[in-house]
This record gives sequence, structure tokens and C-alpha cells, in this order.
Amino acid sequence: MGLRAGAVLLSACAALAGAGGCTALLGIDEPNVIGVEGGGGGDGPAPEAASDDSSGGSSGGGTDATTDAQGDSSSSSGSGSSGGLDSSGSSSSGSSSGSSSGSSSGSSSGSSSGSSSGSSSGSSSGSSSGSSSGGGVDAGPIAFVQSSVATPGGQRQTPTVIYPSAQLAGDLNVIAVGWNDASANVNGVTDSAGNTYSLAVPTTRFSPDCSQAIYYAPGIHAAGAGANTVTVSFDMPANVVDLRALEYSGLDPTSPFDVGATAEAMSASPASSGSATTKYARELLVGAGMSTYQYSGAGAGFTSRGVTTLGDIAEDQIVSAAGSYSATAALTQTCGWVMQLAAFH
Repeated sequence: MGLRAGAVLLSACAALAGAGGCTALLGIDEPNVIGVEGGGGGDGPAPEAASDDSSGGSSGGGTDATTDAQGDSSSSSGSGSSGGLDSSGSSSSGSSSGSSSGSSSGSSSGSSSGSSSGSSSGSSSGSSSGSSSGGGVDAGPIAFVQSSVATPGGQRQTPTVIYPSAQLAGDLNVIAVGWNDASANVNGVTDSAGNTYSLAVPTTRFSPDCSQAIYYAPGIHAAGAGANTVTVSFDMPANVVDLRALEYSGLDPTSPFDVGATAEAMSASPASSGSATTKYARELLVGAGMSTYQYSGAGAGFTSRGVTTLGDIAEDQIVSAAGSYSATAALTQTCGWVMQLAAFH
């Protein structure tokens, strides 16, 4: 609790010093659903506009926004849950269930003014039988390969996280980027192996304390153990950055991203990304969350890939049917949070 409180205090102090522009805590905003298969250069995508909503009460209200694969977007105001668009632009809803198995372990230590890192590796595979309802490449069973976290503390403009184990050519890297202010923006993500990262789920903020986005690199290059360092570039020093890096095998090496969802709120447990409708029979769901306090564990059906020293989480689930899914995670108490979901095939 002290580390998270320290992060909030740092943010508040920055505001008093005229360096933040922090605003009052927001109420509950409705989830946003994303369906973009974007490309990117080696320097990462251009700076993206943050979704920093400042209206709405603690119950009800908010804005639903959807984006299709062509980049067209629409929004509507009101209350209730959102279904959103899939990457073909069609509205759909439904439900299905899946599971993943495996285990991971890791450790990290540090403080908001110091540094910490941790890693885990293992295997979690899903069924590869059947064909994808939406087409695409069948690259074999989807499996978790490894994860790593970095919480360098302080203010960092180019924080890094290292993949500790060897990386296999053709795998998928997923990077959850979190930071504890509402001012900095991500300019791009690169790594020392020369992989190209694209934005899966855009920045969502619970102002003034939490911001998070999810990036990915498909069909990665092989790298030796500890040889690939991922660097996130911000447009200004970001406060208390939290990086969660994951690697998976068995995904489409060219265009694996299907759809995403994102939400932020002040509420009791659990935090939820809101739902997104997948198109493929075999998909990987990656959930990532930040909060003003702490997450205590993965949501139903998900496997935790670690809760960092700052209390933020990465989790995943492998599903075997197209349908409507959301990423949820348990909170230790009522607090502000951001929760995001990225689905890959």
C-alpha cells in the first residue's frame, strides 16, 4: 500500500509544482471496444491520443467508443454495457468459455524510488483442433512461453524490460505499459532484436493516477537468453512506470490481433475490461490492469502471469470458440482502476 500511496503522492506533488495538470478522480466510464489490426515502423506508432474522460459520476453515464479495422470510429453516450464492433465492422454478441492451464512464478522487489524486476516461464496451451471461423494462419497450439516485469520507479522517459529466456522466431510479444500519471504519452515501443511493435489497445486513464496501453510484436526474431531488451519511449518523463512483457507461441506471425476492450472506473472488485466479440475459434486473451491500490489475482478463467510490486497485473486465457469475452481481475479493495483486454489468433 505504501508504494501505491507513494506513486499517488508523487503525482500530486507534480501537480502542485505545475508539472502535471492532474484533475479530480473520474467516475465510472463505459468500456471501449477496439478492433484494429495496425502496422508500425521500427520506431513504433506515432503518439496516440489518450482517452482521458473527465465527466460522469461514480454510477452511470460515460461514453462507449468503437473502432473498426479501417480506423473508423463511432461513439455514443449513456449507461449500461457495450457490445462494440468486431474487426470487420459488424456488431455481434454472444458467449463462450475457455480455459488455460499452466503455471508461472517470479519475484520482484523495489520501491517507487528504486527498481525491481521479475520473470516467469512455463507452458500453457490451448486446443489446436478445428479450423478458425474467421480464417487466418494455424500456427499450432497457442502456448504461454515467458513473462517479465520491470518497475524502475521515479520518473523515466525510456524505461526498459528484458526477456530473460531465449526467444523463438515467429512468436508473439505482448507489452502492457502502465504509468502513474495522466500527462505522459507513449511515443512508441522498440526492442534490441529489431521487432516491430504496434498498438493493440490505446491509452486509457483513470485520472490522475493510472494510464495504460497494450502493444504487440508478431512474428518476432529469435534472441538469446537476456538478449532482448524492450524500450518504451514517452514524450516526457512518466511517473512510476510498470512494464509487463509476455511471450506466446502458436499465433499468426503476420496479423494476429483480433479485437480489444478497455475500461476504467472507481469501484469494488472485480475490475472488468468490458466485453469484446472474437471472430476465431482459437484465440489468446491477454488481460492487463492497473489500479490506485492493488490487484489480488486473475479473474475467472484467466491465469495470472504476475502481480507486480506496484500491484498491477497481467493475465491470459486461451479459448477454443468465438464469442463475447472480457478480462476481469480481483481488487483488494474499492479503488480506481484501468482494465484492458487484447485478443489474438
